[in-house]
Amino acid sequence: MLTIVVVCYHSGGEFLGCMETIFKDETEQDFRVVAVNNSQDDAAEISAICDRFGVTMIQNPENVGYGRGCNIGARQIRDSRYTLFLNPDVRFAPQSLRRLVETADAHPDIVALGPLQSGRDGRVRGKRRSVGQGPTFGAPLRDGDCSGAVVETGFISGGALMVRTDVFLRIGGFDERIFLFHEDDDLCLRLAQQGRLAYATDIVVDHRYGTSTPRTDELTRVRSWHLGFSRVYVIRKHHGRRAAMISLLHAVLKFLSPEMISARGRIKARAFFDGTRTALWKTDLSASAVSI
Repeated sequence: MLTIVVVCYHSGGEFLGCMETIFKDETEQDFRVVAVNNSQDDAAEISAICDRFGVTMIQNPENVGYGRGCNIGARQIRDSRYTLFLNPDVRFAPQSLRRLVETADAHPDIVALGPLQSGRDGRVRGKRRSVGQGPTFGAPLRDGDCSGAVVETGFISGGALMVRTDVFLRIGGFDERIFLFHEDDDLCLRLAQQGRLAYATDIVVDHRYGTSTPRTDELTRVRSWHLGFSRVYVIRKHHGRRAAMISLLHAVLKFLSPEMISARGRIKARAFFDGTRTALWKTDLSASAVSI
């Protein structure tokens, strides 16, 4: 049995499209879907979509973040062999879910498996390093690597990440100190201590990056702050403060970017710097462990 967990935040339209592709193939019904909604003003819309497809819905009273939302969803159904964390702006081709499970079944030493992802530009992406990780696994996978082979990796995007449920529960799920961004890097680094991570390169999903949530100046500020914070938090947690210090230079260099010409570019640079600084000097990592 496969459980699919989808965390939504103002993403009703994308969530509907995701559910339509998942439930389109009648031969792929050996799965359950849990939708966790982190926004409150579209609860009725998300609920209607869940009712249409027989999806379990969890409505959070506030935005609890992506990782915590995933944990809440995974907590509902613990008896599945696999749990697939899926962004609402991802689209699966027919038979892809079945093939993903079959690939995992054929490789019991793999604890996490993901498809390659094709963006709106049509380019296939398969990043193979978590933040702070060396070039152990080689270059990212691209269009020409869709060979059908199972390729080992150090990172699988949380946009479409399937884990063995027992292993996910054993390591405590996502670190809930990470509100947004790089929670998948942290999870992958911990999963790699339990077994192999791999891409099923014969499976490519359509990931409409950046379309599942709206764009406002305030949201840009919040996202940029968490992007800076989460990157440094993960590097500090797994590689130490000295390794994380290089991120401060990265944050400073953003002020020299051509993006500084625009008001939104200045918002992004300042928020990213503030998030980086907070993770370097104001965060106590001793309280980072969580258990679901």
